[in-house]
Formats: sequence, structure tokens, C-alpha cells
Amino acid sequence: MSARPDQDAPVRPAEGGSPPLPEAGLALLGEMREMLRDRVRLFSLEARRAGLALAQIILLAVLAAMLVMTAWLALAGGAGILLVQAGAPWGLALLAILLCNLLGAWWMLRRVKTLADYLGFPALARQLGIGDDEK
Repeated sequence: MSARPDQDAPVRPAEGGSPPLPEAGLALLGEMREMLRDRVRLFSLEARRAGLALAQIILLAVLAAMLVMTAWLALAGGAGILLVQAGAPWGLALLAILLCNLLGAWWMLRRVKTLADYLGFPALARQLGIGDDEK
């Protein structure tokens, strides 16, 4: 049993110069694999950034809570001390301490809001065509 000579011949491109279907399919699969690899890489980078943002959010939230707690402690302790030593009115002393602590907490919570945007994987959503329509 011998094979026909035309079976052993290499596959030649069709008349239009395009590669035969199996080669085109393999090329398409290769491109799809590259595209998938790029998307997985983007996902891993976004996941890392989201993890770091989440860690910062937790840290800043804890620090903001500590500032609010010290604001209340300062209100109780500072009121008596300032009243006795400085002769300042109660309202002015309490207001100054309260405003300083609340300003720090406000800044931290503003930063948390900025970092929270990274938790939604914005670059991956843009790449996949998902995003602004769902907000």
C-alpha cells in the first residue's frame, strides 16, 4: 500500500495567496491565546493594585477611627485643663480640638474614597468594554 504522491506534498496556499484553513485557524488560536494572556496579566496587575488599595483603605479607616476617639477624649480631658490653666472659654477650646481632629478624619475619608475607585478594576473594565453604563 503506497500513499498517493499528492498526499505527501506540502500544503500550498490557495489561489488568492491566503494560507489554508488549518494554518489560518492555528494563527487565530495563537492570537486568541496572546489576547487572553494579556487580559490575564492585566487582571493580575489590577488585583495587586486593588489589594494594595484595600490595605490602605483599612489602615486609613482605623486611623480615622482613632482620631475620632482622641477627639472625644480630648474634649473631656482638655476641657478641664484649658479651663483651669488658660482661662479660655470652654467653647473655644473644645471647638479648636474638635475641628483639628475632624479635619484629619475628613482628609483620610476623602483618601479612602479615592482609593476605593481602584477596587473596581477600572483598566480591566475599560479593556473589556464594561463600565460607565453600569454606574
